[in-house]
Amino acid sequence: KNFHILQQGIVCLSLQNLLGIQINGSNLQTMSQVHPTRDDLLSHVNKVIDLGVDFIQIQGNCCDWRVRDGEIDVIAGCVDHIKSQGYPAGLGAHSVQALMACDEAGIEVDFYMKTFHHDKYWSAHPRENRIPFSVDGERSSDHNEFHDNMFCLFPEKTIEFMQKKKIPWIAFKVLAGGAIKPEDGFRYAFENGADFICVGMFDWQVVDDVNIANETLDSLGERKREWFG
Repeated sequence: KNFHILQQGIVCLSLQNLLGIQINGSNLQTMSQVHPTRDDLLSHVNKVIDLGVDFIQIQGNCCDWRVRDGEIDVIAGCVDHIKSQGYPAGLGAHSVQALMACDEAGIEVDFYMKTFHHDKYWSAHPRENRIPFSVDGERSSDHNEFHDNMFCLFPEKTIEFMQKKKIPWIAFKVLAGGAIKPEDGFRYAFENGADFICVGMFDWQVVDDVNIANETLDSLGERKREWFG
């Protein structure tokens, strides 16, 4: 697999610099997050299109919040606009319940970007205390509750949901914010259905992480979910 997509945040400031790189012959493609609201549905989308983006994805906590607050129609409207402009549209999420709700509402996208990691590390709080949509919510001082320590609260439900989907899945937060080693997190993601991984790292970690990813893919063998991407 080739990894030639660079993710951009909501602000999109560096897209202008990346556009210059593309003009000068690079094959680098860019994917930008957008954050639609009821009061501002389209401005982020239109801005990143003007800046030369290739893929557009509704940001994870935005999708979570719109679903949580009963505003799925905002997501649907934004996805429709992205597609109407001829661009691949993706949905991000921290809570798999958000993607389930969008799917039940009939929102069809071109790819998913969903947090994914296991819970076998010391700072993960007990399963019985995990509340849907609590990621990016209030942080507790109690170790047994959410305290900015988990980003995929229900990994098994994520696996089950993605198993049924025939579109690419980009997994992010695969190291749980540094709590899981790359050798472990990368393998868990790819073995359980992720087609790509989006990993934050320092510059001095790039070589090791790329080598680990390549070694993981080379030794992966068969997996239950078909590859899409």
